[in-house]
Amino acid sequence: MRFRPLRPSPETRAFSTELSQVPEVMRAVTVAQWGAPGVLTETTVPVPHPVLSEVLVRVVAAGVNPIDAKTRAGKGLAPAVAELPEILGFDFSGVVVESPFETHPFPVGTEVFGMAGFPRTPGSYAEYVVAPTLSIARKPASLSHVEAAGVPVAALTAWGLVVETAHAHEGQRILIHAGSGGVGHFAVQFAAYFGAHVTATASGTNAPWLRDLGASVVIDHTSTRFEEVVHDMDVVIDLVGNVTDSIGSR
Repeated sequence: MRFRPLRPSPETRAFSTELSQVPEVMRAVTVAQWGAPGVLTETTVPVPHPVLSEVLVRVVAAGVNPIDAKTRAGKGLAPAVAELPEILGFDFSGVVVESPFETHPFPVGTEVFGMAGFPRTPGSYAEYVVAPTLSIARKPASLSHVEAAGVPVAALTAWGLVVETAHAHEGQRILIHAGSGGVGHFAVQFAAYFGAHVTATASGTNAPWLRDLGASVVIDHTSTRFEEVVHDMDVVIDLVGNVTDSIGSR
């Protein structure tokens, strides 16, 4: 998801004048009732105000995750939303326009990516978003804003599974289901980086890509039952769930 800039300017340079003129209102995609995608509506709302250690970011690109779709449908985090209408979304990439203090680690003009504090604060489907300092990082120069906006939720989920829970290490054997998915392709890279022997399930067309990411073995789930060829795994990361037939799943 991308929003057209409020004023014409380069995406990554010459922000100083623009950033000093934060408007009072912004465009946002809001949901006034839970339901199908059609409940999402573009509207005009006040620009949020950061407090304490929060920063205000002008959103260049916002990511869409399964949890966003589940929440929009009335599941997911919907029960935690205090009132409607609300702005959904976690992932974003953009430029800091307000910082808590002058010597803050992310001063005005810094390109960052990260996660909004939704549902405690409005989400990232808007031109501006408030984010906690601990939930953002400097955007790598090697990534565009669109690419960076697709990283936070999926990558942090994969890191939690592979590094913090499985403690991936050299010689460990890890099976990752749905290895070519949003979380899966990060999990493959993290596990391989820490020295694990990675086996991933995916469609055959994604096999070369997953091998490039670090998978030692890729099982085509459309033609092979993984349980017939995989044995003695130390860790299994199931990113499919609730599927009894291994052929035809991801």
